Amino acid sequence: MKKIIVTLTIFLLVFSLGSCKKHEHVFIEGKCTCGEKDSEYVTPHVHEYNSENDTCNCGEINPSHEHKYVNGYCKCEKQHPDFGNCALDRDNELCLDSATWNWDYNKSNWDGKGMTIEIMAYPASDYDPYSNFYKGERKIEKQALINKIEAEYNIDIIYKDYPNTAPWGTTRIKWLTNGVKEGLDVGDIFVIDSSWVYQLQKNEAIAELYDLDTKTGIFAEYNYEQNKNYNLMASTNNKVYAYNNQT
Repeated sequence: MKKIIVTLTIFLLVFSLGSCKKHEHVFIEGKCTCGEKDSEYVTPHVHEYNSENDTCNCGEINPSHEHKYVNGYCKCEKQHPDFGNCALDRDNELCLDSATWNWDYNKSNWDGKGMTIEIMAYPASDYDPYSNFYKGERKIEKQALINKIEAEYNIDIIYKDYPNTAPWGTTRIKWLTNGVKEGLDVGDIFVIDSSWVYQLQKNEAIAELYDLDTKTGIFAEYNYEQNKNYNLMASTNNKVYAYNNQT
């Protein structure tokens, strides 16, 4: 009788051990049905779009976002694909379309109090869209732009010929330099050759517009991006002193 009991006990023990299998975790969204959590599980990111720029903090732009550009940039900070073209040639059709390209003038709320801004060129009629001898394109649009700028800054813009005593070349460089040093009213904006920049800067007769190293200056303040080739031509010591007259 003892022998039978012992044999039965051993059988039950072996059976019970064989029937107890080790639990294998099956994780769904980082959690097993047994309650165990997956230590390597990373909760999927859920986009939350900022109302100010319609962008998530991960950098993703709202798929339903529609780009609306002001000065070449949307509020989502995306640059207009043709921004470089407008910086190179503001007279193209896109840049004159206010519905697409809303130029933001006078950000500093500066008041010119009716002062006159003289743009010196030769012949002035090549640059002045109000001249009867102007032969450039988009004359009406350019006149409208001048009117808008004059209204925004409370100024009058006129184009004037360089005097006969300042012909093109070194004589004109000297005329500009002497005029600045002597405090003469020789004008405000000047059409020059890029090769003159070094000499005019050396004589402190030209204003700095942008620092290529620090990315600071008037260009940066007004979100203006000039073509890199023009920057190189109009700079000395990595500082830009002129801008392309077509922009």
